[in-house]
Parts: sequence; structure tokens; C-alpha cells
Amino acid sequence: MGGNDEIYHSRSLTHGWTWSAPQRIVPTPGASRRPRVAFRPGKVCVVWQEIAEGSNADIYLVRSADNGATWRPAPGGGRRWKTSSSTARRGAGRSA
Repeated sequence: MGGNDEIYHSRSLTHGWTWSAPQRIVPTPGASRRPRVAFRPGKVCVVWQEIAEGSNADIYLVRSADNGATWRPAPGGGRRWKTSSSTARRGAGRSA
């Protein structure tokens, strides 16, 4: 679907009977890894580790308040946090 590892989603408005075509959530320059999803009716949050060539890992967080139709940065000022590689490794495997 693209040159980098990216985060895609599909959504269903028919309780799982049919699904939309996969859509990229947010285009990013690096490889998107270890996505985690949290949801409740109508709302979805996605957090993942972003690894750009020659840099440390960053953590991205986006949310949707319309069942995945649109995505935007989560409240609180931005969608990206700098981490060190060791911090990113320690947090691996934890759910969002």
C-alpha cells in the first residue's frame, strides 16, 4: 500500500457485515510500528511508535470522534512525543 510501514484502518457501519476500503490514518515519514487501539462507541484512539531513518522513536497519538471517518491529534497539544530508543523499547507491548 505504500513504501513505509503505515497505519491503516477500515470501518464498518453495518455491524461488521461490510467494511470500507483501507485508509491510511496519518501519512508519516518513517516506519509506523506497534499500533495500539482504544475505542468506545463512536470514538477511537490510535497510538504508535514512529521510527524515522537516523532518529530516535517518536510516539504519535490521533483520535476519531466520528467512528473513524476523520482523524485528528488528540487533545492536549499535539500528536507527537520524543522518546529515546530505550524508552520506546521499555514501553513496547503495553496497550493504549
